[in-house]
Amino acid sequence: MQNGDAAKPKLMEADDKITGYYPIVTNTMCMNCHADKSKIDSKTLAIINELYPSDAATGYTENQLRGLWVIEMEKKK
Repeated sequence: MQNGDAAKPKLMEADDKITGYYPIVTNTMCMNCHADKSKIDSKTLAIINELYPSDAATGYTENQLRGLWVIEMEKKK
């Protein structure tokens, strides 16, 4: 992603399992709650502050890698 490439899912096979790694990348929808606090709708921000008083999940921008979904599956026999 540092070179401008999109993060892509990867599948890895080992023994009797397949593991999928799926990137969690911020998009426009995420910014409704996770953008800089000055850009979040005041009603939304009030609810976030009420429900999550110690929340630190703001200040993000679009196209940031925030984590991975890791899914393990057994291979079909």
